[in-house]
Amino acid sequence: RYPDNRYEYHKLAFAVMMKYFYINTQYPSNEEPIPETITTIVANQLGCSAGTLEYFDWTSKSAERYRHEIREFYSFKMADESDIAKFVQWLMIDLIPQGVPAHKAYDKALYFFKINKTEPFKKTKLERYIRSAYQQFETTFFAEMAKNLSNASKSSIEQLLKNDNDIFNTNKPIRKEFVKLRH
Repeated sequence: RYPDNRYEYHKLAFAVMMKYFYINTQYPSNEEPIPETITTIVANQLGCSAGTLEYFDWTSKSAERYRHEIREFYSFKMADESDIAKFVQWLMIDLIPQGVPAHKAYDKALYFFKINKTEPFKKTKLERYIRSAYQQFETTFFAEMAKNLSNASKSSIEQLLKNDNDIFNTNKPIRKEFVKLRH
């Protein structure tokens, strides 16, 4: 259902999308509510009611056209296959080695796309690439670690793990010194 003034309705939707993209490097969606402060400030600047946006479909053809215009205005491009490789490489070389936890990588990823003037992938796709990069990094990291260990070190680790399993998989009482080592 459209409000009475369709022009005002679309003008507000476009302006809110533009402001939201400027702040978040992504567009509003039907799933996540837009912060009321953004809507109110933009509506006040345009001299219209902020409440009219509750009916706007962020996946509509109009929204699609607005996204295209906003991309052009900010000189952004849509992410493509070549951006996947650059993004994953950036994660594995610049971000993950700094110790950034995976749950905080999403916000850093948005920054990566912003500085590269690229519209980020959808949230679910972006999170999948982040998980994949972390998995690749860990696999490579542990393979390199194992490759650089001497045979004596590998034997010691195997023995330690074997003893550890023997201690905790029996019904024998555990000596206090072993418990202290575990904590």
